[in-house]
This record gives sequence, structure tokens and C-alpha cells, in this order.
Amino acid sequence: MKKIVALFLAVMTVLCIGTFTAFAKSDSIGATDSNGRVVISSVTTAGFLNFGEINAPENVLDMDQSTVTGSSYNAGVQQSVTLHFAEPALICEVFVQCKDEGGTTNEDNSRGTYTIYAYNGGVETKLGVMKARTGTDGGETLKLDTPVEADSVMIVITSWEGTNWACVADAYVVAESNGKPPVAEEKRVTVDHAESSGFLNFGTVNDPANILDMDQNTCTGSTFNAEVEQSVTLVFKEKTAIEKVFVQCKDEGTTTNADGTRGTYRLYAILDGKQTEIGELKAVTGTDGGDTLSLANPVEADAIKIVITSWQGNLWANVADAYAVPASGEMPPQGGENTGFLILLAVVAFSGAALTVLKYLKYEKKY
Repeated sequence: MKKIVALFLAVMTVLCIGTFTAFAKSDSIGATDSNGRVVISSVTTAGFLNFGEINAPENVLDMDQSTVTGSSYNAGVQQSVTLHFAEPALICEVFVQCKDEGGTTNEDNSRGTYTIYAYNGGVETKLGVMKARTGTDGGETLKLDTPVEADSVMIVITSWEGTNWACVADAYVVAESNGKPPVAEEKRVTVDHAESSGFLNFGTVNDPANILDMDQNTCTGSTFNAEVEQSVTLVFKEKTAIEKVFVQCKDEGTTTNADGTRGTYRLYAILDGKQTEIGELKAVTGTDGGDTLSLANPVEADAIKIVITSWQGNLWANVADAYAVPASGEMPPQGGENTGFLILLAVVAFSGAALTVLKYLKYEKKY
């Protein structure tokens, strides 16, 4: 009997070491260089004409602003550059710059705009929008409020100024130094899409999707009209218990309101078509504006509606950015998405050990 117990423990020890080794690897920050930048295994492009070495994708890795990948701007196709990581990494910054080709006619001295996306196992996350900066010390850095796990980053050229090539000269990604996932309360509910009501339609200028890009210069809205419901709705990918909602309006300078706000938002949680009022927020302006509603008790919802109930001045009544935070009780346990896989490994380990012991018992009985 002692032999059987010893054998069982030995097999379980070997298999469990493998299981917990897999768990330990889930917190890795990925391969990085001495500057904390993510190691890139390859670069791919889409939507550009091919001119060989002149616009080779690898040019974006040489930190030489005189070499690029790109071609003439074409709004009819997606023109993009994708950095593929050597290993998945938890990222906190993305740097991009375009070729130095002198001044531009843009007031902000930019060539155009880049929209940045992160991918993790094929799942897309929009990180934000950056200016395509020119000049000998050009470039811009997108700093993430919450680190994101990714295996690649795609840079999409969404607008371009002038006749020179729409391009990316250089780009790199910085890994989060502590290598640990963001704390639960910083996680945001995944939004399927955004909808708006009561606003005049100006196309992309006030597209509802603008409230998802965390860029306070873009918004959805129009002139305030107290006679209709002017609102924005975030439609979640799935029902979620939420504990916080963040909203900010477009930054358009100072206001005449004593508290520095544009107006007020009334918030509703929607579940299976039924609306429940959950509170009000100030429409806070300023470059670091925004206001957060924290709920005393989490509320389950499949959407959040933000209704503009008052507005100050003659500028657009608008929502620039908004997101919801899931209740901490809904967060996955330590190990995140790997938990289910680890449990499966543990079950397999136990089954394997039990099978080995049974075979040993049959062997002893036979001999």
C-alpha cells in the first residue's frame, strides 16, 4: 500500500509541476529589449503599393525617420502597418512617427491621423487615435490608462494631408514593467457598438463610434434641443454587472458655469429593454475632464444610456468619451482567462495519476 501511495504522489507531483508552470507563465510581460520595448518578430502591411526596399515593412523598425513604409493615400482601402510580437505582452505605450518631409498646411503641424488597435488571440481592442507627426523630432506616444495584453498592434492610417506618401516611418511598443494584468476595477466592459438619438447627422464628425476612442477631440452630438431626448447608448457585447460609469464631454475651453461644467448627463442602465435610472453626472470639460458615477450596488445591464438633460452655451451638446466598469465580483480569479485551462490540466493530471495507479495494481495482482 505504501508503494501505491508513493507512486500516486510522485505522478501527481510531476503533472502538477507542469500545471503550475503554465500558470506562472501567464503573468509574463513577453520578450522585451533593454529599453523595455516589445521584441517584434515581423511586420506586415496592407493597402500600399509595393516598391520593394523603398517601402519595405521592416523600415518601421530601424528608428530612421528618412525610411518608411507607405504609398499614396487611398481612403478606399485600409492602409495599415501591423507589428507582430515575438511573444504576447502586456503593453502600456505605442510610439509612431511619420517621415520628415517639411512643414504641412495643418494647423497642428501633422500629416494626418493613425488609429491604433491591439490584438490578442484575434480579439481586437481599439486603443486610441494619434497624430501623424512630421519634423526631425516628430512622433507621438499613445499612453494607455490601463495596460492591455496583446500579441500584435495595428496602425491604421485614417486620414492624410498633402500629396506626399501616407506612411509610417518608425514605431515601437512599450511593455508594462511589472508584467501583471490591470487590477479588476480598471477593467472596462466590452462594448459591441454605440448608438445616438436626437442629434443632427454630420457623418463621421459626430459618429456615435467617436465616444469609444478615448479621444476628447472627437465626439457625438449637435446643438442642444430640450424638446427631444438627446442621448448616447453603449450596447455591451453581453450582460454585465457594472459598478462605475465614466463620461466626458469635448474639450472646448472654459465655460460660464461656476463649477466649470457644460451641463448634466442622466444615466440609465438598460436590461432586456427596461430602463433604470442610476444617477447623474456633470458634463465636465477641460483636457483632463470627465466624471465618474460610482454605484453603491452593482447593476446588471446589457447597455448604458447617457441622456443630456441640460447644456450651457451655444457649443454642441455632446459626449466625447464613455465607458463602464464591471463589478469587481465579476472579475476572473488570479490567472484570468487561463483559469479554465488550468482547471482542465488539473483534472487531466488527476485522471492520469489514477490510471497509472490502476495499471500498477493490475500488474501487482498479475505477478
